[in-house]
Amino acid sequence: VGFLNANNFEEAKKICDAGANKDTPQAILLMYCIVTAKELWNQNNYREALSYYKKILPSAEKLFGNESQGIAKLYNNIGGLYNEIGDYKKALVYFKKALRIKEKILGREHPNTAISYNNIGGLYYKIGDYKKALEYYKKALRIKEKVLGKEHPSTATSYNNIGGLYNDMGDYKKALEYYKKALSIREKVLGKEHPDT
Repeated sequence: VGFLNANNFEEAKKICDAGANKDTPQAILLMYCIVTAKELWNQNNYREALSYYKKILPSAEKLFGNESQGIAKLYNNIGGLYNEIGDYKKALVYFKKALRIKEKILGREHPNTAISYNNIGGLYYKIGDYKKALEYYKKALRIKEKVLGKEHPSTATSYNNIGGLYNDMGDYKKALEYYKKALSIREKVLGKEHPDT
């Protein structure tokens, strides 16, 4: 199992495609399939990656239970792939499934929960529901400010996301306010010459 990475993608794919047998325990097979799906995603082969994630989801749920961090991650990845192919309705379903698990097992103020709020906010932003996008972006921001601090790069990303949303809503004053907060953090933490500044 130590070789599970993109360099051994073809072998991982072959084992995953062969399916379970007496020599390959279910947990190991799932890891091979996850590596396969991740590499396909990295290759921008979203539909095939999605098919692998969906193929392993029932086995993973059976093996780990419906409310584990691993299942939340699978739901999040499936949502991300639906997002990539433009099926926002299905993406939202899976992002919200991931969020429910994270809220339950990690709590509402965990950085990983903030990631789910941000993903959902980004999805609402894409479909033009700015009110919902702002709601979820602000939930993510509150967590990041509280848990990571007001001068963390991830907090700056949330400020930037909200600034972009206000910009698209035509509220340029608020957009500028949030953009300036993001820039200030990035300059302070990353430096003025950093590419993200």
